[in-house]
Amino acid sequence: PVVSLGVTVAGSARTMEKIAADLMVLAQTEVGEISMRPGGSTAMSHKANPVDAMRAVAAGRLATTAAAGLLTSSPPRLERDAGSWQVEWRLIGETFDATAVSVRAVNRALATVEVDEGRMDANLKRSLEEEDRPDAGEIDRLIEAAVTIFETTRSDLVSGI
Repeated sequence: PVVSLGVTVAGSARTMEKIAADLMVLAQTEVGEISMRPGGSTAMSHKANPVDAMRAVAAGRLATTAAAGLLTSSPPRLERDAGSWQVEWRLIGETFDATAVSVRAVNRALATVEVDEGRMDANLKRSLEEEDRPDAGEIDRLIEAAVTIFETTRSDLVSGI
């Protein structure tokens, strides 16, 4: 039960990590579609690092790493096996703590997001104007085909269980 709980909680941290990583991509200079509460940089004073998203990514990785430790630690051999339960309780605490940090950090990052709609529009138009890009109708057909394949595959998987 301890391992199962830890893995479940770490799943939330992983979700927070994904959200934060996506925010960081959208905020990077090359994309520039959003901005968030900035933090400084010791190496480059002009940088405005998205500190809350960075904190969420780090905490998400820590939580999933602790949960992985739960999965790979030796299960107790006896009811009061020395060492095993101490490791579990240390790792479960780390999992919960890091998950809480990741949730708070994503919350703060999302609360400070400012969207640059003009930059989003320019990026989209630029990507659609590139030579090898399909037109909008072809994109819709590709998406529909991918969804159909997914639905078929999911049905096969579910029926096979």
